[in-house]
Amino acid sequence: MGYLLLILLLIISMWYDITSWKIPNIYIIIGYILGIGKMILEWGWKGIVLFMIGSFLPVILLIFLQKIGIIGGGDIKLFSVIGGYCGREFVLFCMLYSFLAGAVLALLLLTFKKSFRRRFQIFFNYISAVIYTKTLVPYYEVERDKYEGVMHFSIAILIGTGICFYRYYKLL
Repeated sequence: MGYLLLILLLIISMWYDITSWKIPNIYIIIGYILGIGKMILEWGWKGIVLFMIGSFLPVILLIFLQKIGIIGGGDIKLFSVIGGYCGREFVLFCMLYSFLAGAVLALLLLTFKKSFRRRFQIFFNYISAVIYTKTLVPYYEVERDKYEGVMHFSIAILIGTGICFYRYYKLL
């Protein structure tokens, strides 16, 4: 039952992300409350430490990608909720499966929009500029690029989490 609450929270967050390009902090707070409660019930007071490790690990690993505009802050917060709720090992595999799902979704989106060549040209121009200037600049900025070529990574996070639940617990 507890895992269904997390999946429901991810579905609601994904829907809000799709309709507004934002993941409200109230969903993150609810996820943290549910996660710390679950961890304390399962592990006692040790659950607080496990919750904190699981919550901070995605932030530490992904903050660089957020700083250069590859993923959004809401995506990192969703991974943080998943890590707090399910633990560090689960969230690492969840991130792996989510990035793989995101790659497949991105290829489908590029194919559907017929912008494969254009987006790869933008990507290679970015890499060339970073190498030439030896300066790391954001790859994507909403003000500059609008939403062209952007996908809702929360969809990939939901898919990756679903794969992890299936692999770990034979759920879903």
